[in-house]
Amino acid sequence: MKCPDCSRFPVPTSNFVSYGVNESRHSELFQCIGCGEFIDVVAEERTEKRISDSEAQERYGLIPGTYPNRIDYQRVSKASEAIRSICRKELKKGNRLVETSEGWPAEGITLWLKSDFHSDYSSESLEFRNLNDPHYWKDEYRDLNSGDIIACKF
Repeated sequence: MKCPDCSRFPVPTSNFVSYGVNESRHSELFQCIGCGEFIDVVAEERTEKRISDSEAQERYGLIPGTYPNRIDYQRVSKASEAIRSICRKELKKGNRLVETSEGWPAEGITLWLKSDFHSDYSSESLEFRNLNDPHYWKDEYRDLNSGDIIACKF
């Protein structure tokens, strides 16, 4: 069963990360940020096909551990819309999701990005904090309604 994001592929594009093009196959690889599924699009076929991690590695030369397919995407999908929106925008700008947790450090969902935030996402419902603590992380946005967090590692 497709997740809600996959069922609307390829729009909105912010729900998908492009991992590259295979010129010999005339294809492009995407990954859904909602569930982590790889989607292979072959130009001549004009259709998308879900493929396994090993197929993505073979067809596109991906190196295991260099893409976020080991993230718990169930947690990502349970995060608040405000936190998922920041995640989608950051992934679109080249940042990478590297870790998820539930119940720590807060009661809700926490998503960690590899690099600094590219933009200011402050709003009435989002609190920005600069922790700058190497024992934890650099910056975070906390959804004041849900308690969910998205943070940047050092």
